[in-house]
Amino acid sequence: MKLNIKCPKCDEDIELLVNDDELKNALAIQTHRPGEINSIVVIPTWRCELGCPYCKYKQQLDGKSIEYLSNLYQVEKELTPDEWIKLLNSYSPAVFDFTGGEPLLYPGIVQVLNSLPLWTITSNTLYLPPGIDYSRCKSWTASFHPHISTELRGKFLENTYKISSQSIPLNINLVLTPKTFDSVLSWADSFNSSTNVTVNVLPYYDDKDFSWYKYPGLVERMNRNPHVRYEEKLFEYKGLEGNGYCKGGQHYFVLGPDGKAFRCLTDLHTGKQPISGLVNSTCNDRCMFPCDWGYGGRKLN
Repeated sequence: MKLNIKCPKCDEDIELLVNDDELKNALAIQTHRPGEINSIVVIPTWRCELGCPYCKYKQQLDGKSIEYLSNLYQVEKELTPDEWIKLLNSYSPAVFDFTGGEPLLYPGIVQVLNSLPLWTITSNTLYLPPGIDYSRCKSWTASFHPHISTELRGKFLENTYKISSQSIPLNINLVLTPKTFDSVLSWADSFNSSTNVTVNVLPYYDDKDFSWYKYPGLVERMNRNPHVRYEEKLFEYKGLEGNGYCKGGQHYFVLGPDGKAFRCLTDLHTGKQPISGLVNSTCNDRCMFPCDWGYGGRKLN
């Protein structure tokens, strides 16, 4: 069906082809509190080719859906690039924050990025599609996984150098587990020697049967390491009770691959219902994802 909406930036009518009522509901939030929302987290696809052993995302056979901690996010149809462009350009936040899955695997990602005034991205950065307008990129977060092949490590280093050489603020994130402890901290020190790079070591935590407190020696070393983030908040899994008070629906919200809107990443990952507007939709829970309570909305300055 066709949906006509009014763009809050230019006041022109926009005609959007939508396939279900959920996308229509997602669009409805554009009319609420536009001045308070400064970031929209965009997940264009759940697809990822790495299959990291510590990753809790289980990609489904359809290639579009994922299961996370026994919660299934079923995607009947990913939005097309044209649908994303029309949807995202109907909002007016300070920045669009792309993540996944691996967002650069989404067909048409270059077309979508180049249509936006300002964006950030979290990517494994193993492949850079040609044609990206990097002048629109506010910051780039490259996720490094030491178990990848030597060839892919080379591509990662080549691509992160290309990004940082264009004066784009570059973050390199690494996941820390007991098995990879020494290797990850060694890589972190290596990356830290580069200029214009911020290194973030993120403790593995989303496993109810795991606790870093079983490894007191490693906890002591984490507390001393300047690259380890979030301190004790990620030292053990706290479930849906989470680690910090959420800012979802207040400073930012999340769009899934099918255009469904959620207050925060925790809502999206744990089977909560999508929202149809931001009126009375602020999340004040203690949520589990650092993006929900640590960096809920990346501001322009």
